Amino acid sequence: MSVDHTKLIDSTIARLQSATEDNLSALEEAVLEILRATPPGVNPRPQIVQLYEQYAQATALEASSLSDLSSNVVERQTEAGIGTGLVTEDDTIESVLLQDAQGTVRSSILNHSEVVAGIVATAAVIGENPTLTEQRVRGAVSGVLMRTSNRDVSKLQTQLKRLRANPNPDTVEIRGLTQQIRAGLPGVETRGALIDTMRNTVESVTMHYNNSFTYSRAEREGVERYVYEGTTDANSRPWCANLAGAEMSKEEIEELWQDDWQGKSGGDPFVDAGGYNCRHYWVEAG
Repeated sequence: MSVDHTKLIDSTIARLQSATEDNLSALEEAVLEILRATPPGVNPRPQIVQLYEQYAQATALEASSLSDLSSNVVERQTEAGIGTGLVTEDDTIESVLLQDAQGTVRSSILNHSEVVAGIVATAAVIGENPTLTEQRVRGAVSGVLMRTSNRDVSKLQTQLKRLRANPNPDTVEIRGLTQQIRAGLPGVETRGALIDTMRNTVESVTMHYNNSFTYSRAEREGVERYVYEGTTDANSRPWCANLAGAEMSKEEIEELWQDDWQGKSGGDPFVDAGGYNCRHYWVEAG
C-alpha cells in the first residue's frame, strides 16, 4: 500500500541530508588528520584528493534509497488503476535515474577537493599557522556548522541544526542565526561551504529523480491529467502556492510553462516544476 508521497519526499531528503552531513564531517576529520601528520612545507594534495574520492563514493551510495520514491509511485499509480505494477521498463528507468543521482552527488563532492587542496597548498608555501589552516579547512567543508571552541557559537549552531531539521524551516530565522554565527567566527570563510552545496544537491537530485520517474511512467500509461502537489509553506514561491492542488491537462501545463516567474529554471515543467529547490511535482489525477 502506498504512503503519503509528499511526506515520503520530505523524509527522504532529510535522511539523505543527514547521512551526507555525517560523511562530510568524517571527511573533514580525515583531512585534518593528514594535515597534522604532514611535515611542515609538504603538500599532501594526493592524499586529500584520494580521501575525497573515498567519501564521495560512500555518500553517492546513500542515494540508492531514492528507490523508495519510485516504489511508492508504482504502488500509488497501480492502486489508482494506472498500470499493472512494477514492470521491466520501471526497473530500467529507476536504474538510469539512480546512476544519474549518484553521479551528481559524487561529482559535487569531488569538485570541492580542489578548494581544500588549494587551502593546504597555500598554507604549505607561506608556512601558515596550523591552527589557522585547520579553521580554514573546517570553514570550507562545514561552513557555519564547523567545530569551534566558542561556546556561544556552539549554542547558535545547535539552534541552526534544529531549524534545518524542520521540513518547513523559517528562512528568516535561519539567515539571522547564520549571520550571528559568522560574526563569532572572524577570519574564517564559511560561504560556499561543501555542506551547504550538498544540502541543495541532495534536494535537487531527489526531486529530479521523483519527478522524472513519476512523469515517465504516467506518460507510458497514457495519463492525460495531472495535479500539482508537494510541500507548500511560507517559503514556497507565490507561483507554486497559487498552483497547489490545481488539476490540468498536459497541454495546459505546457502552456502554463511559457510564463515567467521568480526562481523558474530548467526546461521541462514535469521535471523542474516551480524551479530551483522546488518540492512540488505533477502527479496523475485520480
